[in-house]
Amino acid sequence: MRRWPAAGVADGFARPLAQLLDPLPFAVLSAVNVHAATLARLGCRTLADVRRLPRSGIGRRFDAALLAALDQAYGLRPEVYDWVALPATFTARLELPGRVETSAGLLFGARRLLLQLGSWHHGVHPALASR
Repeated sequence: MRRWPAAGVADGFARPLAQLLDPLPFAVLSAVNVHAATLARLGCRTLADVRRLPRSGIGRRFDAALLAALDQAYGLRPEVYDWVALPATFTARLELPGRVETSAGLLFGARRLLLQLGSWHHGVHPALASR
């Protein structure tokens, strides 16, 4: 097994993913846990028990989210995440810590706001940001 040299702890990926996930109770996946009562009546206690059931039967009797969650957990299907939607206009506020009497104090806050503005601009207009 591969180990972290300093801590002496296994990295968790020395074994195949199926061997790591199979002994876990099926309650760890919320899409599978929704059907806990039915799966328990079928004799399922772990993710391996659920995987041993015929896929065609699971597809007919349960929702598509159950098979999708199993496939995503075991790396057979990619996980899909929602994209971050940026606002159409940039707005930000920065409250100063106290009275500012020099331009250096204002520049500190201005830099922070300009960095945020640059990040927003790059996210909204990536073609313009690469020029």
